[in-house]
Amino acid sequence: MSGERIVICDAQVPFARGGAEMLCESLRDELVRRGFEVDLVALPFGWPTRVDVLKSCLAWRLIDLTEAAGKRIDPGTLRLDRSGAATLNEFDLNAVEEALRVKEAAGVIGNPLSMTTFKP
Repeated sequence: MSGERIVICDAQVPFARGGAEMLCESLRDELVRRGFEVDLVALPFGWPTRVDVLKSCLAWRLIDLTEAAGKRIDPGTLRLDRSGAATLNEFDLNAVEEALRVKEAAGVIGNPLSMTTFKP
């Protein structure tokens, strides 16, 4: 893996799926195949009026992607800032603590703990 993280900023028309979505997904899949860590971030897009188009376009300027899941992006290099101690985000920490509680309650202390996580 290259260690580089890429966010593909996508516009999503609610309840519609077509070529644009397939193109973004294809780009994501190809970048992952080449060793990048990639995620799609989609914002709703609407065009009933010219003002709505502008609002949808300007929404991207309001999104702060300098930090995600506790990982900071260096604004100078636009690369992941790997300084500092590695930490779990609050949600993952809660999940790990709950898994350990369930494991202890089941009396399987000493066996390795395996976890699989899924995005909501």
